[in-house]
Amino acid sequence: MSADKACPLGIITANSKKKLDPASALKLLTSKERAHYERVANFDEVEPNHTKANEQLNAFFEELARAQIKQSASEDTLIVQAVKYAQELDTVINRLFEQLFEWFSVYYPEAALKIESTKKFGRALEKVSLERNVIAKKLGVRKDSMGANLKGEDLAIIERRIREYSALISAQEDTKKYVEAKIRQVAPNLSAIATPLLGAKLIESAGSLRSLARMPSSTIQVIGAEKALFMHLKSKTKPPKHGIILQHPLVMNAPFQHRGKLARSLASKISIAAKEDYYNKGTTDISKKILKQLKDRSKSVSGGKKK
Repeated sequence: MSADKACPLGIITANSKKKLDPASALKLLTSKERAHYERVANFDEVEPNHTKANEQLNAFFEELARAQIKQSASEDTLIVQAVKYAQELDTVINRLFEQLFEWFSVYYPEAALKIESTKKFGRALEKVSLERNVIAKKLGVRKDSMGANLKGEDLAIIERRIREYSALISAQEDTKKYVEAKIRQVAPNLSAIATPLLGAKLIESAGSLRSLARMPSSTIQVIGAEKALFMHLKSKTKPPKHGIILQHPLVMNAPFQHRGKLARSLASKISIAAKEDYYNKGTTDISKKILKQLKDRSKSVSGGKKK
C-alpha cells in the first residue's frame, strides 16, 4: 500500500524527498489545539514514508475524532434526550392508565368515573387507602358500590400498581420541568417565542439546535406533519398547513381559516430565534420584539388585513 493511501489526507506522500509538513495537518487548528495534538503527534521529528509517521498521524486523527465527539455532546443534546424520554413516558402512562382504569373499575366503577384522566387518577389514589369508605369521602361518591367485593390480596395488588403509576407521572412532570429550565438556558429566544416545551420538541425533531437553525421556515412549519406531507407528495392531496407548531397558543386559539397564515408567520419567527440562539448563543434578547410582531400579525390576520 502506498503512503498516500495509508495516511489520512495524504499528508505523507510517496516521494521520499518531501518532508512531512506539520503545517498542512495543523493549519486549521488554534494554538491551544495545536499544542494539545502535538502531544500525540510530533510532526517535526517524523520522516516521510516511515512507519512512525503513520502511527503518529493515526494517533492525531483519533484524538481529533475524540474531541469532535466530545464537542458534539452539547447542551441541546441533553434537551433532545430528555424530550425523547418524556415522550416515552407519555406513551407508557397512557397505556397503563387504560389498563389500570379498567382494573379499578371492576372494584369501584362510580369512583373511577370521577377520575377518568391520567393525572387525576394517579393523584387521587396515590396516597389513600382503597377502602371504599375512604375513597367515597375523598371523591364524594356513594359508598355502596355496584363493583365487586375484592379480597385483601386483590386490593393490595391494585394499590401497588397505582403507586407505581403515580411514580411515573411524577417522573414525567420532573422531566418536563428539567426540559423547560434547560431550554431557557440553551435557547432563550426560542423558548420565549415558541414556548419552552414546544421549542424543546422542535429541537428534538430537528435533531439539534444547529439543525433547527439551518432549516428554512417552510420546513419548520410542517415539522411533525411528515405523514401528511408524504401523502401530499405521493397522492397530490392538500399539503399540511402546520405540524406540531399547532400546539402554540397563537395558532391553536386562532380561527381555523387563519391557522395556516399564523403558522407560517410563527415558523418564520422561530427560525429567526433559533438562528440567534445558535449563532450568537442567545446573547441578544430579540424575543420581546418578535412576540410583539406576532401579536400584531395575529390582529391583522383576524381583521382581514394583509401585512
